[in-house]
Amino acid sequence: MIAIVGVIYGAVMKLAIEDQSIAPIILSDIYPDMRTKSQLVDFSYWSPKKAIPFGNIIAGSAKVAFVAVLETLISGRIADNKTNTRFDQRQEIFGMSIANIVSGLLGGTPCTGVLIRTNVNVQTKATHKTSQFINAIIVLLIVVFMANVFTYIPMCVIASILVTSSCRLVPMTVMKQLWNAERFDFWILIITWLICVFKDGAMGLLIGMLLSFLKLG
Repeated sequence: MIAIVGVIYGAVMKLAIEDQSIAPIILSDIYPDMRTKSQLVDFSYWSPKKAIPFGNIIAGSAKVAFVAVLETLISGRIADNKTNTRFDQRQEIFGMSIANIVSGLLGGTPCTGVLIRTNVNVQTKATHKTSQFINAIIVLLIVVFMANVFTYIPMCVIASILVTSSCRLVPMTVMKQLWNAERFDFWILIITWLICVFKDGAMGLLIGMLLSFLKLG
């Protein structure tokens, strides 16, 4: 609902207000190609003009694969802890691998289990796998029929949704328990959370994992 209200607000400010100095920065201001180049399949990366050294491809793929597997497993673990379930790690990673192969062949970006989206699903009681299928269908419909409309969403609205959802990943009860039982783990939690929210999710996960390894060592 916040996203829909944001789209309406951004469209009104951009189309109906003459003084654009007071208008918010919207998605299309940052990514103008989204209005004209929205498509499901893009094979332009096969062009010889965009040749990339094979070593760079291998290194980049390894980094993306490492982060994707790590984030997917952590997302599943968070969901398990909150719903008292146990997911199949092998099946989850296999499914993610197939999805990434298809996405790469079609010119898409890598996909992975997402901490924020998983947390939102748990909070809204959407804990059945059908919720992900519905999410995929809605995203497909938006890309095909409503991409131009959603480019009016203000960047500040996107930021507020992401920051709020990220902050809710760490419940106060867990923080209190760690503070009383294991201070080092508490600070790992805080450092990882701050980096994920204010810098980069992948970097936060990597630094958090490194700190955990240092503790075990």
